[in-house]
Amino acid sequence: YYDSNTKKMFYCKETNSYTSANSTYFEPFDNKELLNRLNNLQGFKAEIIYNDFNAGKESISFDVKKYKLLVAVGKEYNW
Repeated sequence: YYDSNTKKMFYCKETNSYTSANSTYFEPFDNKELLNRLNNLQGFKAEIIYNDFNAGKESISFDVKKYKLLVAVGKEYNW
């Protein structure tokens, strides 16, 4: 969707009948927005979280609000 008022392109996230870029249904999709997203990646941090199952601990918990992207990798398949 191209909004002639803001001169921006928007990606439709969900089918709707809006004729303007409602933020619930549309996400900005232009070079400036893509550049802003790339610049936000500069703040990316890696954190290693592990659990020692040999010490009797049987669970891992994450504060999901803390992470924009969380990748969990496990050695054993039967946690």
